[in-house]
Amino acid sequence: CGAPASHCQLHHIVYRRRDGATIVGNLVLVCWACHHDIHHNHWTVVRTNNRYTIRRPDTTPLGLDRERKDTG
Repeated sequence: CGAPASHCQLHHIVYRRRDGATIVGNLVLVCWACHHDIHHNHWTVVRTNNRYTIRRPDTTPLGLDRERKDTG
């Protein structure tokens, strides 16, 4: 969504309750509103190589892709 990192929270791509590890490769920064939508409105974070996209339940992307170099 373009929010600065200071307005973001860490989100586990694979949830901890599904044995997702708290490691850099399984975390992504999302703003509070997007984090809420992920947990309560069935949005998802899709990871393909070093590219992360937030998708709505109808699978349309939010509109902004973020690249990150994985370190783990």
